[in-house]
Amino acid sequence: MTTPGVDEPQVDDDPELVHWKASQFRSVAASANYLALDRPDIQCAVKELCRAMAKPTEESWRKLYRLAKYLTHKPRLIIHYKWQDPVNEISTFSDANWAGCLKSRKSTSGGVVKWGKHLLRSWSKTQTSIDLSLAENEFYATLKAARESLGMISMGREFNQTLSVRLMVDASAALGVAQRQGIGKIRHL
Repeated sequence: MTTPGVDEPQVDDDPELVHWKASQFRSVAASANYLALDRPDIQCAVKELCRAMAKPTEESWRKLYRLAKYLTHKPRLIIHYKWQDPVNEISTFSDANWAGCLKSRKSTSGGVVKWGKHLLRSWSKTQTSIDLSLAENEFYATLKAARESLGMISMGREFNQTLSVRLMVDASAALGVAQRQGIGKIRHL
């Protein structure tokens, strides 16, 4: 497998796993969730697996099997932290997919926080609300990235570091909403 997961259409009549197999699914998915803290390459696939923990189905079992085959061929991920000159800026990158889950219509946001060339944090998260527009979707992803950046600034203060943030967002609509003065026509946010 070249990827840990893919977007697949939802199956309507997908049978639930039998009790022992569901228990095994939960155990392996929880282990994968722990592993995903240090493996940015599997975070989105593991997030989707963990969404199925309450009622795992045969389709979720196939997704778990795909992740296992991916990890078999790529058992380790090495992130090199090479020496760099002192950096006082954090770069945070953010992106989202609009209504990525075909069943619930919820979006997924993801991003990374870097300090110079060093990766500090990465995430893949299902948004809690159902977004009404692409701008709203990207705006929520931008807010998540800003919260993560503020957390890193706070952590930097603990180490007597004064850090600034550069927030990288690829959606001009989200930037337009973030830079607005007043609520205007977007009262639902």
